Amino acid sequence: MSDLHEEFSYPRPNVIVSSSGFTVEIRPRSSILYSEGDRITDIFAELLVGDEPRIVVRRADVRSWQGDEGNPFTEAERARIIHNIQRAAAFRKWTVDVE
Repeated sequence: MSDLHEEFSYPRPNVIVSSSGFTVEIRPRSSILYSEGDRITDIFAELLVGDEPRIVVRRADVRSWQGDEGNPFTEAERARIIHNIQRAAAFRKWTVDVE
């Protein structure tokens, strides 16, 4: 599904669901739980407080699916996941900075 036809929902606080098949959950204590189907990855993130919600993610912290730690993400997978997180956050008017 292209970004153009994608829809997002906000079924509960801090959870954003995409019609493209992924979910982004901003979790207390500085992490993002990202899932696609039954695959999950927990990504360290800094949640910054200010006039506008801002989240900082380090590219290197987008590592692998849980249970498959010996098979790290390729650069293309990492870029896709980060892009999905940024699109989901933009739906809530949150900013995601990537380091």
